[in-house]
Amino acid sequence: MSTPLSQFPKPDATKYINQRKLFLVPNFPFGANLPEKGEKFLKQYWEEVELHIKNLENTLGKATHLYHEMLFDNSDQGLKFIELSNPIGFKFIKKLSDYQSKLEITEDQNIVQENSDWQRCISIGLSSEKVMNLAIKNFQETTDSRWEFIGQQINSTLKKNETGLLFIREDHKIQFEPDIQVFFVAPPALDKLKKWIEEEINKNNQMNSTNNEEEITDK
Repeated sequence: MSTPLSQFPKPDATKYINQRKLFLVPNFPFGANLPEKGEKFLKQYWEEVELHIKNLENTLGKATHLYHEMLFDNSDQGLKFIELSNPIGFKFIKKLSDYQSKLEITEDQNIVQENSDWQRCISIGLSSEKVMNLAIKNFQETTDSRWEFIGQQINSTLKKNETGLLFIREDHKIQFEPDIQVFFVAPPALDKLKKWIEEEINKNNQMNSTNNEEEITDK
């Protein structure tokens, strides 16, 4: 049985006086047309995230910096991107941006575009082993560059005794500075959402496997 959010122990605020604090929220940027079951789990997740963040802020202070993966524009265009890529989480993020949190440029557009292009090359399949190895190498290098840039942006904008919020995929490899205290936001609904995603991936893999077998049989 999951522990209610209200019963999670609150951090001791006195331990973090004058320190930089970062609330890290696992991000699931699903666009529109999400299956009904998945939408239900995602809505529940974001409702619990908002409650969890409020509890942390009541103890550690308001988050005044807002970082979001794939964000390289901190104007209204940046908010529009978040709304399109993360429509269910957007309501909470917009509320933070309107009242207390400064939207920060989080990523370098050139690095993101190059990383996406290498990923696209890998996904379509390449006949040359040499070219495939090159694509994999460059994809990994640009991925590492993304994590490094995000870490640098947080380090340069988050000042002493300030608190930030980072929305990022759970498998990121960002190396945070030692003086930044990271609080991982993991409400009970996170496990339910991840289980649903895993089930959907397995279902799609089984369908693809069946389709491949049918194609071989037809030949």
